[in-house]
Order: sequence, then C-alpha cells, then structure tokens
Amino acid sequence: MYATTHHPSIPWAYLFRWFARVCGIILFAGWAAFLVAELFRPGFQTPLPTMGQAAALAVVFGGYALGWKHQLAGGLVVLIGLAVYFVVNLLDTQVFPGASAAWFAAPGVLYLLAWYEDKRLSAEPAV
Repeated sequence: MYATTHHPSIPWAYLFRWFARVCGIILFAGWAAFLVAELFRPGFQTPLPTMGQAAALAVVFGGYALGWKHQLAGGLVVLIGLAVYFVVNLLDTQVFPGASAAWFAAPGVLYLLAWYEDKRLSAEPAV
C-alpha cells in the first residue's frame, strides 16, 4: 500500500511576521502593566530624565505598530528607537540599561527577517 501525506509548508516570512506581532503585543502589554502598577504606587513622581526614555520607548512601540503593514520600516524604527533609548538612558542616568532591555528589539529583528524572507522568495524563480 502506498500512502502519501501532504505537508503544507508555511513560509518563514509568515512565521517571522506573526512571531514579531505576538512578541510586540506581549512586550507592550508587559510594559503597560508595569506602568500602571507604578502609577498607583504611593508617592509616585515622574523624574524629568524618564521623559526622554518614555519618548524613545514610544518610538519603539510605534515601530511595532508600523511593522504590521511595513516590515522593513517597522523593524528599522524599532532598532533606531531602541538605540536612542539606550543613549538617552545612559546620558540621563549615567547607567547603561541591562541586557533585558534588549528584548525590546526582538520584534524589530523579526520584522526585518520577515521582510528579508519576502524579498528572497519573490526573487526566486518559480519552479
């Protein structure tokens, strides 16, 4: 008896794109949860240096949203925004952010990988 099965292949670009979207949602939701918890802390005051950090993170989160439709632009905005966040944090607090802050770059890298895979697949000749 000869039996065959069909295994549909899912393009890497599709997986990268959806992993980036899910990762961006998780990172934004986690950051928002920490923000809300901080706002309800007794004696909460926003120091002025954190305003630059918040603006840089807003650019990062904007890159997450932009990446839903335009992976290249979204990925670049995320990486540039995160670089600005690291510089602002270093200038304002004289402390380099920990390695955990680099996780904010994950959706941007995944968006760039999705864009690259889309371009690579469109350049391949059809067989």
